[in-house]
Amino acid sequence: MPGQIGNFAISGHRTTYSAPFTRINELRHGDDIVVDATDARYTYQVIRQEIIGPTRTDVVNPVPEHPAQRPSQALITMTTCDPKYSAQERPVVYGVPARRAGRHT
Repeated sequence: MPGQIGNFAISGHRTTYSAPFTRINELRHGDDIVVDATDARYTYQVIRQEIIGPTRTDVVNPVPEHPAQRPSQALITMTTCDPKYSAQERPVVYGVPARRAGRHT
């Protein structure tokens, strides 16, 4: 869950279902990622991006790319497909917590 120790992993479409990740390729190191949850608004900061093959799943492990490790920090991992209308590659964006604001309206 957002803000908890471990990997809060989210996958989203770039072209369908409201296309939440259509502009994921524009995120850069230091950009904010805002997640609204029922208890709070969590803001993460982008720390890196990469492009991976479509069969790699280790990026959504509790510690991305390290399946045997136990998590010691909270983070977010966002994945989608690339290029648009294809599943040839997977852009991945990683972030770490920056701020938490109490319940929002």
